[in-house]
Amino acid sequence: MIKKKIKNITANNKAHALIDEKLGEIVKDFTIGNTRIKINDAYCREKTFADAQKILADIAVRAQEHFTAQSTVNKIHNEKHPQNP
Repeated sequence: MIKKKIKNITANNKAHALIDEKLGEIVKDFTIGNTRIKINDAYCREKTFADAQKILADIAVRAQEHFTAQSTVNKIHNEKHPQNP
């Protein structure tokens, strides 16, 4: 079932192309609110500890960029629309 869905995805998507080559396994499956999260080890199965640390550092940088951008948006919104005390 997973293979069939992945083959229907466009070939220019590198992440899906990688998963198509080696499906890996779902190593964690959980929900946060209404969002279901499945973690597949296809991307990192054959990585070294140092590779994994670099991946985690890259994720942290991306997450921090998102948090900073959202904080700026919230600040601008609050300046334009101050709340009544």
